[in-house]
Amino acid sequence: MKAEFKCLPHQHKFVLDTAKHPGIVAGYGAGKTRAFVLRFFNELKMNRGVMSERTPGVLCEPTFPMTRDILLPEIEHWLRALGWRYQYNKAEHRLTIGDWGHVLLLSAENYTRYVGYNLCFFGVDEIDTIPADKARAMWRVMCSRLRVPGSTGTGFVSGTPE
Repeated sequence: MKAEFKCLPHQHKFVLDTAKHPGIVAGYGAGKTRAFVLRFFNELKMNRGVMSERTPGVLCEPTFPMTRDILLPEIEHWLRALGWRYQYNKAEHRLTIGDWGHVLLLSAENYTRYVGYNLCFFGVDEIDTIPADKARAMWRVMCSRLRVPGSTGTGFVSGTPE
């Protein structure tokens, strides 16, 4: 399979945005999850060399079933299309992509458990579906984990305007 990274202008802007906390807000079916995954690949590139098992990135969906059923299959689709080697440790929810880096695939609903991490970056897909008070608390916890020297220290999100 050949990987074709055709992006609409709003997706392209989000994928390459250099802001500390970029976001993409678009309606249903606008390609937010695809852009989210492509943004993740860009973070892998920018954090290569500083990411390790001890200093991973984190990608979240609001719930773990969404992480398992939506995010992981989308990531695996693009990894296979690119021909990149990867391994998913189901018990640790850790995705290791060749020598590019490590990412934990977690649920935003369990954010209180993530206080011990040292992260290079994090991303939250569909943040608008998390109750506002929990989303704010989760955001603060995740931002406090962005403390790996030489990393982008980026937190990025996707959501719908509804």
